[in-house]
Amino acid sequence: GNQLVRKIEDENASAPVVCASFTYLKIGDEAVEWIARAAGKSKVLKRLFLEHNLVGGDGAAVLSRFLQSNPPLVELHLGSNNVDDNGIEAMGEALKVNSNLKSLSLSRNDFTDKGGATLAASLAGNTSLTFLDLSDNALGIGDRTVTALSTSLVMNQTITSLDLFGGSISDAVGPQLHQIISANTSLTSLNLGCNQLADSAGTSVASALAANATLTQLLLTQNSFGDPTAEALVESLPTNSTLTCLNLGMNKLSEKGVGVLDSFRTRLLKQGLNTVKYLNLYDNPGTGAYYANVWATNE
Repeated sequence: GNQLVRKIEDENASAPVVCASFTYLKIGDEAVEWIARAAGKSKVLKRLFLEHNLVGGDGAAVLSRFLQSNPPLVELHLGSNNVDDNGIEAMGEALKVNSNLKSLSLSRNDFTDKGGATLAASLAGNTSLTFLDLSDNALGIGDRTVTALSTSLVMNQTITSLDLFGGSISDAVGPQLHQIISANTSLTSLNLGCNQLADSAGTSVASALAANATLTQLLLTQNSFGDPTAEALVESLPTNSTLTCLNLGMNKLSEKGVGVLDSFRTRLLKQGLNTVKYLNLYDNPGTGAYYANVWATNE
């Protein structure tokens, strides 16, 4: 680690460090300050990996100050650390002014939904970030965060990939999810898997797809979506021409719900359309029975 830090700040190095990885080193806030100071002297460092360490709120605040100086860094990986609300709010302040960072990973940290909402709100003024990973933050990604996103992502037109897998988003935020999907014009990939969503949110998401012209991948695995969501999707998707991948695995679709979606996808393919070309319905209550009948009929 020490040698890599010295190489980062060496402007005269024969092979300047463009990508630096400090993962699994038990790095804490004090070490992060040292790394950030070295990174601040580099004119070529583009990617910084600090995952699986002990970085807390103070370390995130140090990284925030570094990012606010607008360095050439385009990727920051800070997953699997101990970043709390103070740290995540500091990162939000950085996103308001930084215009170079394109990819930010904050999965598996210690912030709450309050901190998540503050970070989400900061996206309204950001013009560079395209990839944001907030996955596996059960305490940090909930209804407050989604509500903030429903406002900020209307104004933000650069985010293309948003990962909210493994949060605590409830079925009550259907209108907010509808707003995100129908009003944002840059998102191409949205992961809402492993939350607490059911048919109220599912039907809202489905109806929003009728007005969306950018999403190509929608991941809805490990929720509680049932047949009403399947039926709403079949109603809305004929007017959607961009969604090619829909994952509804590990939900609560009955044999009827699985059949409705599978038959719909088959009709589209026969028409030469690529909408929902990749449909995943694995591990639903009705999956086995439906496909068993299909295979028996085709024998």
